[in-house]
Amino acid sequence: MVSAAVYETPAAASGKRIWAIEGLRAWLAWAVVLAHVIQICGLDRTVNGLWVTQFLATEAVNVFIIISGFVITSVVIQRQESWRRYIVRRAFRIFPVYLLLLPIGAITMLLTIPTLEHMSWAADARFRYDDTAIGTLESVNAAQMAHWIPHLLLFQGAIPDSTLPFSQTSFLGPAWSLSLEWQFYLIAPALIWMLRRRFSSIVAVGTIAVLAVLSRLEVFGHFNLPSFFPAIGYLFLVGIASRLVFEDLKRARVYAVAVAVGCLASAALIQPIFAIALWFAFLSLLIIADRTQGRIEQTVVRTWSLAFCSKPATALGARSYAVYLVHWPVIQAAAYLLLPLGAFSQWEAFALIGASALGSTLILSEVLHRFVERPMIQLGASLAARAPRRRAMQDRLAEAP
Repeated sequence: MVSAAVYETPAAASGKRIWAIEGLRAWLAWAVVLAHVIQICGLDRTVNGLWVTQFLATEAVNVFIIISGFVITSVVIQRQESWRRYIVRRAFRIFPVYLLLLPIGAITMLLTIPTLEHMSWAADARFRYDDTAIGTLESVNAAQMAHWIPHLLLFQGAIPDSTLPFSQTSFLGPAWSLSLEWQFYLIAPALIWMLRRRFSSIVAVGTIAVLAVLSRLEVFGHFNLPSFFPAIGYLFLVGIASRLVFEDLKRARVYAVAVAVGCLASAALIQPIFAIALWFAFLSLLIIADRTQGRIEQTVVRTWSLAFCSKPATALGARSYAVYLVHWPVIQAAAYLLLPLGAFSQWEAFALIGASALGSTLILSEVLHRFVERPMIQLGASLAARAPRRRAMQDRLAEAP
């Protein structure tokens, strides 16, 4: 499942927008959509080799987390605003679309059980979606308020499965990573401040490392997904650190192509660092795209620009937050409506659900982006800008004789 990240194009120190990150988001978000269609059709369990789609979806989440650290660091450094203004902007960035889709996700969650009756592959022991769907409904029915309250506050990811089963994914599955994102947002300015100073950076890195070890030992409880900040804070740290040294990396561009190739090779060969290696390969290509010289570099940059900087890529990237949130309810609804129409094989179901989900997700993400996402971002920016002026006016009135 994909992370929400921050769907706001970061800028370099010069103010130049890094459009390629927008294009990267599009690729990551739609990779997750594909993985979820494959998952609901059980193909990842029954077809050799398709397990890799779930691995890639997991790594897409990890890359989104790194992107979030990178982008939020740009926001904090460039705007230098108060925590109150910063968190107002962040809240209006992620909550409106999420709260709109949360009850819809709760409804489509209820459709999963009758849908299972029309999945011939549900009887296969390797298919685990049925166990998850049934377990989720049982957990929600047993403690509805315990699920709803943290979901409304976006803290469901901080509740271990050992305390409340399927808490992270009960209503709107992909939102587990949005909860993780919100946890990061709350502490990001302080964390970035610490990492920009020598002694406090050692303390911050050491603390994150200790928290990761404690999380791995399940000191905080058992989590089916890394939705609690201590479990995966080191990936945010990678994003923050890469942004803090980004300008230095740009000046050391001589070996950028070799570094990119090396990172891609490492991603392919060393799975535990796949997302980190992929991210640094992306940064290396971003650096050589800024100023090309040789023929090889120019060929690489043309391919790069088409994939990440073209108008379709950046447009899809701008809508990737809406894609990320809406696609799972769309897939659940498509399966519920279409599978009863015939005795479909897994591949036929994949084609049917996939085509329907693709078109519906594109349309709904566009609607959400235009009529909810962008207006709410503007409203959040407006409210954040008013707050200091209001306080200053109150202070002047209080001082008046």
